[in-house]
Amino acid sequence: CTKWAASTAATCRPAVKSLRHELRHRTREVLGALDAAMEEHADLRTEEGYARFVQVMGAAWAEFGAVADQAARAAELAPRSEVLLAALQEDLGHVLTPARAAELTAGEIAGVAYALEGSSLGAAVLRKRVPASVQANYLDAIVAAGPRRWRSFQSWLESSAPDVEQASAGAHQVFTYVREQLRLCTEAAPTE
Repeated sequence: CTKWAASTAATCRPAVKSLRHELRHRTREVLGALDAAMEEHADLRTEEGYARFVQVMGAAWAEFGAVADQAARAAELAPRSEVLLAALQEDLGHVLTPARAAELTAGEIAGVAYALEGSSLGAAVLRKRVPASVQANYLDAIVAAGPRRWRSFQSWLESSAPDVEQASAGAHQVFTYVREQLRLCTEAAPTE
C-alpha cells in the first residue's frame, strides 16, 4: 500500500470472500487481545485457570445466551444456552442467572451469535489442555456437539446477510464483555 492507499482499506485489502471473513477481520484486534489475556490469566492447564475460564464463559453465556438462541432458532439449530449454562453451573458449583434477550438489531444478534458460536471452535483442543482430574462439563458439552453446528451456523450467517457494521458491533460487544469479566475475575483473585 502507498501512503495514500493506506487511507482506504478496500485498496489495501483483498476482496472479502464472506461475511465470516469480514467479521474475523473486523474483530481480529479485540479478539487477539482477549486471547492473549485468556492465555495469561486463565491457563487451562491448572485447576484455577479452568475455574477462571468457566467463570468468564458462564458470565458471557448468562449475559448473551438468550440472544445466541434467537440466532440459533433462525438458523434452524437447537438453542443451546440452557445446556451450556447447566454444564457451566456444574463446573462452577453455583447457579448462573440468564439475562433476558436484549433488544438488538438482526445484525447485532448475528454478531453476538458469531462470537459465542465461534468461541466453541477450539473446544476439543482446549479440553486436551485441562487436567484429567478437573471436571470440564462445559468443554465436554461443546465437544459433544461436534463441528457440524459451526458449519450450519456459517451457512445461515452468509445466507441471512446481516448488516456487517451491526454484526461487527454485536461481536465486539461480546468480546469486550468477556475481556471485562476476565479483568474482574483476575482482580478479585487472591494474591499469593
